[in-house]
Amino acid sequence: MNRFFIDCFPSLSFSIPIYPSTLFVGDNSVMSQAITEELGNLIVESSQLLSQSQSQEAVDLLKEHSATFQSHPVYLQSLGEALLENGDLNNAYEVLQRACDLDPESRQGVEKFLYLGQIVGGEKGVELLQTGVNRLLSDLDQLMKGVVSNNADDGLQLLFAAYKTPQGIRQYINQKLNQAIFAIIEIWMTDLCEEPQAESECEKWIQKALEVDPENPEAWSLLASIRISQMKNEEAVKAIERSWQLFREKKSRLEIASKDDNMSSKGESDASDLQMAYIEMAEPILTLAKYAIEMGLFENAALIAAAVQDINEQSVESFYLEGFSNYLNAKRIQNGISKDEGRQVSLDFTKFPLNAKVERSDPSYESISNARNAFTGGFKLLQADSVLESTDKDVKKAVYHLLKELGGPAKSKSNADLDIDDNTWNSIVESIE
Repeated sequence: MNRFFIDCFPSLSFSIPIYPSTLFVGDNSVMSQAITEELGNLIVESSQLLSQSQSQEAVDLLKEHSATFQSHPVYLQSLGEALLENGDLNNAYEVLQRACDLDPESRQGVEKFLYLGQIVGGEKGVELLQTGVNRLLSDLDQLMKGVVSNNADDGLQLLFAAYKTPQGIRQYINQKLNQAIFAIIEIWMTDLCEEPQAESECEKWIQKALEVDPENPEAWSLLASIRISQMKNEEAVKAIERSWQLFREKKSRLEIASKDDNMSSKGESDASDLQMAYIEMAEPILTLAKYAIEMGLFENAALIAAAVQDINEQSVESFYLEGFSNYLNAKRIQNGISKDEGRQVSLDFTKFPLNAKVERSDPSYESISNARNAFTGGFKLLQADSVLESTDKDVKKAVYHLLKELGGPAKSKSNADLDIDDNTWNSIVESIE
């Protein structure tokens, strides 16, 4: 496994659920450390602050109660998450380590092991993540055997209290299992990629992910990444196609659900969860577009990247990847390379010449036009200071230089007021050269 995926495979995060008030348990609980009403309210309130991007406020709130709950793993888990969200990695590490030490079998929440595993990385990180996976698999096994709340162990009781139904718990467990497994694979593909068992470990864990949830588009995307690394190109293409099919279906379901008039009656959290799930698709879809480009699937890659613009209209990267896919496709066509051999272009696109000024009758004209339009869309977004500052430097440079190669920004007949004048264009291009 000699391929590195830090740039392609986004960092994962594990959000702690916003527990409802029914989470509180009394002194007659079988739990080793009961979650009192006071602690339950504190967890709910801090989680709500985090969901509103008020991480400092969440940290301050939790720290006010440290004297009371400093030895409770659920409290420490919540504090660790808040510290992470607030960018305080060192203190988050210490807090999460204490939480894991107090609850070594992950009976009162798995997230602390998942967070800590990602922070630590390497063999220790895999070990921590596997502790969380083992707990989730144990909970899932109890659930499949029909265990009810009163007979469940500590960890599953927490989930019954938070999610009420076996279906809700199963959905949560599947989500966390996939996240944890993806993180394990990411470590094997980066930190531990030189280890002799790296390939077999990746294979073992990706098969486990597909076993847990065969309809997860991110699992198929990760399978594609592994197959690319193994140079199993046909299998990589099939995995990309399957992932894109599942992403399209998921995107469509979420769009339909968001327009459902009955959704408002189901509660604000349901609508918020749908919106968050929709937004969170953007990054993994962009990752899939990169894999499609790498395999020479330029037409599919352009469609995949463009789909992100429905989710995030200010994603310069989506316009860049859409444009780059069309740009590479134009090179493929002009250099007489078949679609099946498109990967030749993606492996070293600089050695293939491109004539950007062709007649409409030329087979490559549409790809060149589509590339120019996409790059123009990204360039226009970069006129906003907030977008310019938040966009990756390499992406900005690529948009500018490739658009320049294609003749500069495309003119718009319907939106002439949005066109970029030559002086603006030239000054920006000159500033980055």
